[in-house]
Parts: sequence; structure tokens; C-alpha cells
Amino acid sequence: MDEFKTHNIKTRFGTFTLEYGECTTAPGYKPEYMVELKFNDTYLGHTIIVGDPRDMGSEAIAKVFNNNQDRSEVSVRLA
Repeated sequence: MDEFKTHNIKTRFGTFTLEYGECTTAPGYKPEYMVELKFNDTYLGHTIIVGDPRDMGSEAIAKVFNNNQDRSEVSVRLA
């Protein structure tokens, strides 16, 4: 993983932590961007967007993982 940025959101319920950044991929693989969500330091899940940001308007795949590592995928449009 490359260096990720962290953003904390403090609420009266507790603190949400977002970690986000671009993942390192091997040559020939599409770029990946990951966003991870925690609540009071408890992992809730993460999303990985797989697509080429140079191809705006094209479709990419968003892989969504929850805290049980169950995975779902949805097609998203790069903007």
C-alpha cells in the first residue's frame, strides 16, 4: 500500500476514521483506489475502485468489503 491519508470525523456517537489513497498495482493491472472506514477504531469495511482514471466517463468496478470480508461488486462511472 502506498501512503494513505487519514481523516477523523468526531461526532457525539464517537469517531469515524476514513483512510484513503491509491494502491500500488503491478504493470498491466488497472489502478486501484481504496477507502477504509472505522468507527471508534473498529473496522467496518472498505471499498476498492478498480479502473483507469485517465479514461473519464468509462465504467470501473467498486468492490465493497464489510467487517466479515464478505464482498460485493457494483459498476460505477468515473467522473
